[in-house]
Amino acid sequence: MKTTCSVAALCALIGLGAAASPSLQAQSRSDRDRDRVCVYEHAGYGGWEQCIAVGDNLKDLGNRRNQISSVRVYGRAEITLFEHPNFQGQQVVLGENISDFRELKRWNDQVDSLRVATASFRSRPRPGQRAEERVCVYQHAEYRGNSQCFDANEDMPDLKQIGWNDGISSIRVFGRTRLAVFEHSDFQGERLIVESDIPNLAAVNARGGWNWNDRISSLRAGGARGDRGRD
Repeated sequence: MKTTCSVAALCALIGLGAAASPSLQAQSRSDRDRDRVCVYEHAGYGGWEQCIAVGDNLKDLGNRRNQISSVRVYGRAEITLFEHPNFQGQQVVLGENISDFRELKRWNDQVDSLRVATASFRSRPRPGQRAEERVCVYQHAEYRGNSQCFDANEDMPDLKQIGWNDGISSIRVFGRTRLAVFEHSDFQGERLIVESDIPNLAAVNARGGWNWNDRISSLRAGGARGDRGRD
C-alpha cells in the first residue's frame, strides 16, 4: 500500500510539473518578447508585420528584402538595418518609432538584413536622436509599449499634437538631463521634476491626491541637472 501511494504521489507531482511547464514557458517568452521591434511593409505601420525579439538576427529577409517602410520599437530595444544580406553594406541604428522610412532618405524599401539588441543609448547616433542628453517616455509601466524620446532643451507644450496626451506611464532619463512634466497643456497645472528613471508613474503621487500615471499633457526637457533656469 505504501509503495502504491508513493508511486501515485510521484505521478501526481510529475503531472503537476507538466501542467505548469507550458505556462512557465509562456511567461518566459512574454518576458523575453517585451523588448522587441516590429517592422512593416508600408508607411504608417501598414501591410505585413514582422516582430523580432531582442537578441534575434535575420541575416537574410528573403522574399521580404527591400520591403520595409516603417518600424515600431517596444521597451528597451533597438534595431540595426543593413543594406545587404549577411549584415553587409550601409547600416543605420534606430531606437524609436519611424512611421515612414522616407524620413531616413535612402532607407525606404532598402533593407536586406537586420539585428535587434537591447538599446545602448550612449553608443551610436540615431536619426533624429543624436544627443546623449535626452529623456524617453513610455506608453506602459516598466518602459514597455510605444516610446518617444526628447532631446535636452526640447519643449512640448501640447502632447496631444503627437498623440501622447495623458498616455505616459514610465520615464527614462539619459545623461544629465532633467525633465519637467505638467498636468495640463502649455505647462499648466501640477508640475513634477524628473531627474532619474521612473518605472511606474502610478507610484508617484501629486498634491491633489491623484498619481501621475496617464496624467501628463506637456513637458520640458531641460539641460544639466542643477540648472533650474527653465523650470
